[in-house]
Amino acid sequence: MKEFELSFNNKYVKAFIIWLVPLLLLSAVLIILLPTTIQVGSNAFFWSWVMFDRRK
Repeated sequence: MKEFELSFNNKYVKAFIIWLVPLLLLSAVLIILLPTTIQVGSNAFFWSWVMFDRRK
């Protein structure tokens, strides 16, 4: 079993840093700033997608 290389040369680490970290920060800011009704709608959309994905 190969060891996991935690450096910027690893493509998974690059993808995490370039895409996920900014998206997580943006989503945290939006959760704080948006009204509750929009949060409920996005949560309903997410959970409906999860249920749809589980049925596959």
